[in-house]
Amino acid sequence: MIKQRPRRSSLFPRLVPIFVAACLAFTGAAALAQAPAQPQPDAGKLQPGLATGYYFANYKDVGEFKPMARHTGAPVMQLNFPAGSHGNVLTTQSPEGVAADIKGFIKLDRPGPWKFRMLSNDGVRVTLGGKQIIDDPSVHADHMADSPMIDVKEPGWYELRVMYFQRKGSWALTLYWQPPGGADDIVPGEAFAHIKD
Repeated sequence: MIKQRPRRSSLFPRLVPIFVAACLAFTGAAALAQAPAQPQPDAGKLQPGLATGYYFANYKDVGEFKPMARHTGAPVMQLNFPAGSHGNVLTTQSPEGVAADIKGFIKLDRPGPWKFRMLSNDGVRVTLGGKQIIDDPSVHADHMADSPMIDVKEPGWYELRVMYFQRKGSWALTLYWQPPGGADDIVPGEAFAHIKD
C-alpha cells in the first residue's frame, strides 16, 4: 500500500503574501507617519515659493555640503525644471557648479497615503517633516527617485527641505506627488511657501 503525503492546506499559500504585506505595511507606517509643522506657520508671514541658499562648488555628493559662504537667492516658485535643462541653475546666475539648500513648507491638504517622486540631475536629498523621504545624492544623469508611502495624519503645512547640486552640463529638478485618490503630477507652485528671514 502506497502512503500518500498529507496535503498542505490550500489556505497556506494564500496567507503568506497577506502576512508579508501586513508586516511591510506595519513597519513602513511607523517609520513614515507624518504630522504637520507645530505650530503651523502664521498665514500672514508666509511668502510664495521656497527659500534658497546657494553654495558654489563642484560637489560630487549631497553629503559633501559644508557650512561655507552661503548666498541667499531669490525664492524658487516651483520645483519644475525638466530633464535636459540648460542655462542658469534655479535662481542663480551660474550654469554649473551650484549647490542649493531649499527650505520652506508644502501644503498637504488631506490625510492618507501620499507618494512623492523627484527627477534630478545631479544629486538630491529630500526631507519632509524632518524625515528623509528621497535620497539620490550622487552625480548622475537625469534620474527619477521615488519616496516610500507617506502616511499623512492630518492636513496642513509640512516642513520641506531639498538639498540639491548640479556639477556640470545639463540639469533637472522636478518634484511630483500623488495625493490620496489622486493622480501623479508635478507639485503645483501654490503648494509651496516659506517665511522670509
